[in-house]
Amino acid sequence: MIVHRYTEISLFISREVKTAKECVEMEFYKNNLTLEMTGLSNRIEQNRNLIFFLIRNDFIFEESTQQLIANLHDWPSLLS
Repeated sequence: MIVHRYTEISLFISREVKTAKECVEMEFYKNNLTLEMTGLSNRIEQNRNLIFFLIRNDFIFEESTQQLIANLHDWPSLLS
């Protein structure tokens, strides 16, 4: 989702501006982009922290994690 939004932003700001109206739209878009980029940057930071949390806990609970994965993998076969 974050990557998708960055792609949309890149496509919009890299387009060629040909008219005065398009120039005004581009300036408006760029001015509003600062706030959105701050939000995206915060989401990236939150995601990074969550990934590191999961990695740290995987090292701490490695055996439990492997057992949980095995249980989840085997769960559908228990239904039959």
